[in-house]
Amino acid sequence: MKKKVLFLNLPGQNRYLRDYYCSKISQANYLLPPIDFIFQSGFLRNDFELSFIDAIVEKKDKLNIGKKIAVLKPHIIIFLAGSVSFIEDILFVQNISNIFPEIQLIGTGDIFLGMDKQIIEKFYFVEAFFDDFTSSCVLRYLKGERTNFTSLMWRDQQGRSYYPAETKEFQKEFDIPCPELSLFLNKNYRYPFVKSKSFSVVLTDYGCPFKCRFCVMPSLGYKIRGIESVRSELEELNRNKVKDLLILDQSFGVNKERSEKILNLLKYFNFRWVGFSRIDLLDEHLIAMMKRAGCHALILGVESGSEEIQEYIGKKITRSQIKRAFTLCEEYSITTIATFILGLPYESEKTIKETWNLINEIKPDYVSFNVAVPRRNTELRSDAIKMCLINPDLDMMDQSGIQDISMRSEYLSKREISKFRMKSVSKFYFRKQFFFKQIVSLSDIYGFYNLIYQGFGVIQQYISSFKRNVIKHEK
Repeated sequence: MKKKVLFLNLPGQNRYLRDYYCSKISQANYLLPPIDFIFQSGFLRNDFELSFIDAIVEKKDKLNIGKKIAVLKPHIIIFLAGSVSFIEDILFVQNISNIFPEIQLIGTGDIFLGMDKQIIEKFYFVEAFFDDFTSSCVLRYLKGERTNFTSLMWRDQQGRSYYPAETKEFQKEFDIPCPELSLFLNKNYRYPFVKSKSFSVVLTDYGCPFKCRFCVMPSLGYKIRGIESVRSELEELNRNKVKDLLILDQSFGVNKERSEKILNLLKYFNFRWVGFSRIDLLDEHLIAMMKRAGCHALILGVESGSEEIQEYIGKKITRSQIKRAFTLCEEYSITTIATFILGLPYESEKTIKETWNLINEIKPDYVSFNVAVPRRNTELRSDAIKMCLINPDLDMMDQSGIQDISMRSEYLSKREISKFRMKSVSKFYFRKQFFFKQIVSLSDIYGFYNLIYQGFGVIQQYISSFKRNVIKHEK
């Protein structure tokens, strides 16, 4: 009889997104199926009986999850934890360990990146951790292997810890068996820019080849997924009548020849999709191919309107490139979502005004205002510690800025950063022009419902952020 493995996205007080090593609070009402578990299900499906509980999307509290675990009786729980919910996650997993001491606990998530020994010791009741969900290390560990791990740490029965190699040799390519998609489809997942309730996430490469100082992706390395592996998953999604995708590749278009192969697959299966790309990768040829392959929205990291901050973060994009990318998207009727980071080390009132000047110039359809978070394994964290902008032991952080502001800048306090973020949100989204544009662009009932649902979430989180940050810092 096969052993039972339960994938568990832990419960929490907020709408936490913990997947792909970038945990945060949902800024509206969107929640995504965890790509970490989707990939691992591909490795484990043939050897184990799999189940999945997403306590966040199912709105299950700690007591309900405990009861469900008692009914399912899993032999192994693979849980997803995040820096955004650090304290909650420790306490909950420790409680599960106390109640069900016979269950093997294996953890993953951004707080375990790099196998930081200080963090690992705080989870002393967990048997193993892994920090690469594209790896078969968990399968090999559960089948008895105990050597040659590059992304898994484990403890023996005497409590001795065995860490992966200090220096990783990053792979260039990877493949995964087709995931057990039935576990992750048809749940109450939502995303503001997809066109139907039934959608899925897809990943065709892992990490990022670029070296932005604030981003955790460079520490993951960069590797591409085999085309046939992508094809088999798209075929399975098509069989399950999924037509809308969120493609999680961090910089779609890095390799033009490979990107064209992926786009041909998407076009063949007639998927509609939203994706992430980089300003300096977009040209008219790529944009036109994306549009023909079903792309209707792109999320583009602009980060700041300040040349000083752009130089600091190492993104190496120019103002003219930014304008050109947004102009092309408008010409091809692709919705644009511009992402910005407020509160980087050299942020000031002047640089925030420069960001707003840029927003007025490029006129994105939507804007995401995040705050700087000094994640482990980033150059930003090293800089923030050296500049005394954060406590070196900082564990909890939230890039949405809703729960807290993680760090001050050289010129702005946490309270000021919070105020500027909320002012930016209200300035962009609480305009008559924005609401009128959304109403005019609606084409179906789902679009109307999603607009109301996500808009309510933005307002709700705006009020929550005000209560937590501005009032808290004024006391």
